[in-house]
Amino acid sequence: MSKSIEVIVVDPFAETITKKEISDNESPEEFSKMLNCDAFDVVRLGDDVIMYIDDNGLLHETNRYFKLESETASYTYAGIGILACDDGEGGTVSFDKDIKNVEKLIEFMPEGHKEEPFMKFVTIN
Repeated sequence: MSKSIEVIVVDPFAETITKKEISDNESPEEFSKMLNCDAFDVVRLGDDVIMYIDDNGLLHETNRYFKLESETASYTYAGIGILACDDGEGGTVSFDKDIKNVEKLIEFMPEGHKEEPFMKFVTIN
């Protein structure tokens, strides 16, 4: 059943981190519109936190980037990111963490910063 959820939007173009509402958490079109992209991916960040991100972000000639740092890893992402939570059954629910903690983990990269796309294959033992 779809429902309205609160998410955190990381916008490296405006260099803002804001709370926003998605009125239908089962609507890919709403996520695409907010991300300003046609195809998106979901990145698991740990615990129940997930991030929606432009799947083709690294392929755009001009883009803006942000770095997300945690105690265990640091990754740079291209384009707008949407932080939400996973309900444990594959559904997306409201982001329930403090936005001030998110602000401490985000660094906006300077204009002109560029990341090269890469693929990583991980063997399963």
